Amino acid sequence: MDRFAATLDEFPLDVETLDDSFEKAVAVYEYPYRDGAGTDDLGQKARSLRLRCYWWEETYQKHFEFLDHLKQRSLFSLTHPKYGLIKGRIRSVSVRHDDRQELAEVDIDFVEDLSSQETPAVYPDVKAGGEESFLFGQSELQDNLRTSASAELGEATAAALFTQSLDPSLGIAEQFPGVSLKTRNWLKAVEAAVSAWDASGSLVANPAGSLVSTTAFAANLPGRVVGSVARAAERYALGLVSLRSSPARFLSAYRAGLPDFSALNDNYATVATIAGTQRLALEAAELYGADEESRDGLRRSEQTPAFDASGRFIAAPAGDQVMTAIDLERSLAEVRTALQEAIDLARGMESLKAAARQLLEHVSQVKLERDRLVTLLLDNPMPLHLLCLHQGLSYRYAARILAINSTIIHPSFVRGEVQVYV
Repeated sequence: MDRFAATLDEFPLDVETLDDSFEKAVAVYEYPYRDGAGTDDLGQKARSLRLRCYWWEETYQKHFEFLDHLKQRSLFSLTHPKYGLIKGRIRSVSVRHDDRQELAEVDIDFVEDLSSQETPAVYPDVKAGGEESFLFGQSELQDNLRTSASAELGEATAAALFTQSLDPSLGIAEQFPGVSLKTRNWLKAVEAAVSAWDASGSLVANPAGSLVSTTAFAANLPGRVVGSVARAAERYALGLVSLRSSPARFLSAYRAGLPDFSALNDNYATVATIAGTQRLALEAAELYGADEESRDGLRRSEQTPAFDASGRFIAAPAGDQVMTAIDLERSLAEVRTALQEAIDLARGMESLKAAARQLLEHVSQVKLERDRLVTLLLDNPMPLHLLCLHQGLSYRYAARILAINSTIIHPSFVRGEVQVYV
């Protein structure tokens, strides 16, 4: 093997590389009653370098000092002619020396340390955050109903109404006999609102496993009111299910119909607006979460080879379409506008503010940190696949680049300003 000059901290070395290797951390998942196993690539383990250092004649005595230096516990700095500066630790040392010939060979196993590098960012689950904000919002909506009732009927009367458990098979007003005329009129107005919400979208059934269906609303008056309007908002969203393949259109259509949903009962239009907006934020969070899963699958497919060993193109497996940056911006604007309108109606509801913040942070991460875009100026027409090669991208990126550039008329003749992923 060829020897070369290197340094370890302040010690000059005459070394040769015995081994340069790395291992992959592969998790193996075994399933009962099934042959084989599933695997998951968790990344690359620490790179290991095995070097042999030679010390002879005038440098022979220096190797004793070198061996003492290797006993320290701090990081070592190795300057390698091939890899440059590497920081790491010494895992093992093997020494062979001959005092008569003043010759020593020191084999070291150097393990690269990456702790100084930036740690992978952990992104919050937008769907889980949306569900948490939604559930918190249901509790806040019930508290708002208690506050408004106390202001209208008095704290004592409102407390008596809200502590009584209700029979869901009976009407609301008939379960409170002996109340004042003012209170009875208020109860009838509440019952009319609940009846309007229960009747809306009656041809659409609430899914048994949905978040609203699995939420245990209280059996008292606030729980019945909020549960009714939440189920109505869910049925309204299910009525637009045919648009879910285009998330931006679905969210836009939902927001456009919010005034009609709120107008089901004029006395409680504010409650319906807030509940409908909470549902809109939840739908946005679920769509963004599903879009992120599709985006991860698309990244994995883009990293696979586009050609086989014979040079034939390998068709990519069909996958779900992902939202473009423009779709993300437009849908976020729709949802945040609706959230702002709801916040103006109930300034004290922190769940609405939290939902707006979570959605904004998610879209910002997708746009600024995960899929970065640069604008290129092409003077001469160029095929889109050739542009991918120029930018070091796989052929499979061509479909995504075409989706975000509406000005491209023909993908074989691309010119002018083009946005590409980096």
